Amino acid sequence: MKKTIVVVAILAMVLITMMGSVNAASVTANKEVEKGKTVTVTVNMEATSAVQFDMSYDNTKFEFVGASAGALGSDVGVANGGVVKVAAFALDGKSTTKSVTVTFKTLATTEGEKFTVDGLVTENGEAIANPAVTVKVTAPVEVKPGTDDNKKPGTDDNNKPSTDDNKKPATDDKQQGTTTTPVTDDKKQETTTKSQNADQKVGTNGKVITKLPQTGTPVFIGVATIIAIAGVALVVRKAK
Repeated sequence: MKKTIVVVAILAMVLITMMGSVNAASVTANKEVEKGKTVTVTVNMEATSAVQFDMSYDNTKFEFVGASAGALGSDVGVANGGVVKVAAFALDGKSTTKSVTVTFKTLATTEGEKFTVDGLVTENGEAIANPAVTVKVTAPVEVKPGTDDNKKPGTDDNNKPSTDDNKKPATDDKQQGTTTTPVTDDKKQETTTKSQNADQKVGTNGKVITKLPQTGTPVFIGVATIIAIAGVALVVRKAK
């Protein structure tokens, strides 16, 4: 009998623990962020149409930016010193939310600062298992300037396109060399003189023969004249 009572008691405790863990709210956040950037702390819970809590923080290292409760509305937080007071509820009586986000801007580096939730109230009466979360803020990573300078100059020169200078256009002199050189008047005269000299005949005495004996028709005329004279002479002889 005693053993049965002990077993039932243990089972009841397990069930209560399970129920509490299922309905327990929680807090999460960025574990590590750089200085100058923002960090978001989120309170997770069962769907509720009303929520209220306070969140404490170090206002020398973080600056409150704003809070949002999803469908229950934004700008639901007000910062006072190092505490943000959050209160949100459904204006239509139907909307619900499962989380509330609170955003901060990091002001200084730190190895770890806590954001703690106090006085959480929801329509479900949830308790919060772990009310605090720790955030580390690191120094910003320096971006080396002049990344473009790291590119070795003259890379464009390695891929030199053919420039106008590299492509040597044909100059006027070369173009003139490819065309026919016009014959000047002096060259024409020289050519004409050479042609005339070629047509001139040189005698055995080395002198140019300017008058050549006529051939053809004048020869026949001379022969005919001689025959005519011979005929006349023959006629005269017979007449004697």
